[in-house]
Amino acid sequence: MSEVVRASTEQDADPRVLGQAWRLIQETKPPQGQAGRNLGRASGSSLEFQDFRDYQMGDDLRHVDWRAYARTDQLTVRLYHEELATTLELVIDGSASMDLTSAKAQAWRSLATFLHAAAAGEFSVKALQAGETTQPIQADVFQNSKLPGVHPAGALSLVDAPREGMLRHGSFRVVLSDFLFPHDPASLVAQWGRGAGRLVFIQVLDEGESQPQARGLLRLQEIETGKWRDLPVDEMMAKRYQQRLHRLQLSLEEELRRKNGLWISVNTQSTLEDWAHGPLHESGLIAPR
Repeated sequence: MSEVVRASTEQDADPRVLGQAWRLIQETKPPQGQAGRNLGRASGSSLEFQDFRDYQMGDDLRHVDWRAYARTDQLTVRLYHEELATTLELVIDGSASMDLTSAKAQAWRSLATFLHAAAAGEFSVKALQAGETTQPIQADVFQNSKLPGVHPAGALSLVDAPREGMLRHGSFRVVLSDFLFPHDPASLVAQWGRGAGRLVFIQVLDEGESQPQARGLLRLQEIETGKWRDLPVDEMMAKRYQQRLHRLQLSLEEELRRKNGLWISVNTQSTLEDWAHGPLHESGLIAPR
């Protein structure tokens, strides 16, 4: 597949400066954590009882229902409302397809930098790169919109990327990916939404991925596995691809809506500033400061 580079990329606004003009909108369930100014639905330390759930590693042992444990031999914890400080959990797909073209590589890095800046002052931010080994990304990396040291090159998709023990219960979780890998939308949303206070999927596509053109016979290489395949790409093939992509997007959007989450799709035909004023703002993810 030929590489597409937007000529306007060099003129895009600085992602950090642009992000500082916006704020993330917190809704529904803020996460567990130290006391803050936000009243959430996650477990806490106030006197208002909310519900029971199974014990999870790291839960406060003071909230374990020991009488229920004596009866059932199952650990459960009591959940309470509490005032909370909010954590943004920024998950970046570490598979090699994220750097398919230079335009796409720059697009998701700029978006991640923008979100990190938009969260400043109101959220603590935990960033992760999900791949063969899901790894934290240090905060100082986001001082440079090129995200030095963050280079997606893995073969595992988000379906198989390990996450046990890496995700914080109740976080405001935003996942950046192209989502162009085999998956069941309901299962994927359930996997990455487990324990989240709010879940947002943001799809980042290159122009050739969002609107492929008829190009004749192409020799394509699967970027994660290295396998080659000869594929005739005519107008009918391009149309079928776009129909499948649209169905995928609608399925993920529907599943996220059921979980009170958000689905947003952007592509390299537009600039970061276009995304901010367009889908990111219109979806209710961000608002001007």
